[in-house]
Amino acid sequence: MAMQEFEPMVRTTNLGKSKGSRLDEAAGEEILRLVAEDNAARAGGVRSLARGLQVLTALNQSNPATIARLTELTELPKPTLIRQLKTLCAEGYVDRDVDGEGYRVTAKVRLLSQGYDQEGALQQAAKPILYDLCRHVPWPCELLQCDGEAMVVQAHNRGHAPLSIRGLEVRRMPLLHSASGDAYLAWCRPEERQHLLKRHVGPDDLALTALDGRLAAVRARGFGVHEWILLVQQLTVVSVPVLGGHGAIAVLSMICLSNAVAEDQRDHQFLPRLRDAAAAIAAAVGPDT
Repeated sequence: MAMQEFEPMVRTTNLGKSKGSRLDEAAGEEILRLVAEDNAARAGGVRSLARGLQVLTALNQSNPATIARLTELTELPKPTLIRQLKTLCAEGYVDRDVDGEGYRVTAKVRLLSQGYDQEGALQQAAKPILYDLCRHVPWPCELLQCDGEAMVVQAHNRGHAPLSIRGLEVRRMPLLHSASGDAYLAWCRPEERQHLLKRHVGPDDLALTALDGRLAAVRARGFGVHEWILLVQQLTVVSVPVLGGHGAIAVLSMICLSNAVAEDQRDHQFLPRLRDAAAAIAAAVGPDT
C-alpha cells in the first residue's frame, strides 16, 4: 500500500493526562505504580529508603513537580513527602525549582545510572532496523525488555514514524497487563515465566492457571494485543517476540489508533513487517544473546 494512502488519517493525537498513576501510564506519561515501599517491607528492607526512591522516581518522571503533584504520584502523606524532599535536597539530588513553586532533580542523579549500559548490543542492533521499519509501518514502534517488574522501552522510532501519537512518552509498561508483557511471557523460557508469574501473582494456583491459559492463547495467536481506552481515544498495541537461543530476549511493539487500523490490515500488512524486523534484530545480536 502506498504511503500516501495514510494521509487521510489523523496524524497526531493528544492523549490527555488522567488521574491516577495507572491511567497516567496508559496516557503516555512515564508513571509507575509505585509499590517499592511494600516490596521493601516484604523483603525486610529499609522502608525510608524505598520512600526516597519513590519520590526520586516520581520527580524524575514529572520534572519539575509541585508538592501536590508528587503527593498524587507517590500517594505518600504530605509530611513524609516533605521530609524525603529535604533529605534529597541535602544530599544534592534535588533542588527547589527556580520559580519556588516546586522541585526538580539535579545533575547529580546521573551518578545513579553510570553503571547502566544503556547503549547495549541489543539496542544498537535495533535502532537502524526500527528506523527502516518506518518505510513499511507508519505507526510508532518500540523495542522493550523485561526488568522483572515491568517491560522497559530500550529503543523506538517515535520521532521518525510517519504517523505520531503526541504525548506517547511512556518508558515502562506493566508486565501482566500489556501486549508487550503478554508477548514476553508467552515466549520466554518456561522457568523464567514461572518465576515471573509467581513473583507477581504469588502462590495463587487458580490465578497462575488462568495466566498460563491466557499466555497459551497468545502463543496460539502469534502475538500479544492490548487496548487502552482513554476518554474518547482508543489505542491498540500489538507485540511480537524477539527470539534468542533460549526464548524471548525482547519484544517489538506497534502502537496505533484503534479506529484507524482494521484487524485485517494489522494482521496481514503490519504484523509480517513487525515479525521480519524482530527476526532481523535477533539475527543482528546473534543466537547466544
